[in-house]
Amino acid sequence: MENNWKEYINYILDGDATLFIGAGFSIDNKNLRNEALPLTSSLNEELQIKCDIKPVDLTLNIQSTSQYFIKQYGEVKLIKFLREPTI
Repeated sequence: MENNWKEYINYILDGDATLFIGAGFSIDNKNLRNEALPLTSSLNEELQIKCDIKPVDLTLNIQSTSQYFIKQYGEVKLIKFLREPTI
């Protein structure tokens, strides 16, 4: 387990990590386009729109929507979307 932390730290130092912390902790943070990061419900809705889920089903939680997005587009596209919401 200790070796994993060294790997994670390298990801952070290389700029290859994205950390999400709940409860409004990141409310004033910006993405790479200098735009405010969306709250969970807004992010969930944006991902569902990108996945063409009609009508948007806000009863789906962000984890389910993210997994569906990954199945549709892959992990790399999800990371790119989170960093720069235009894909």
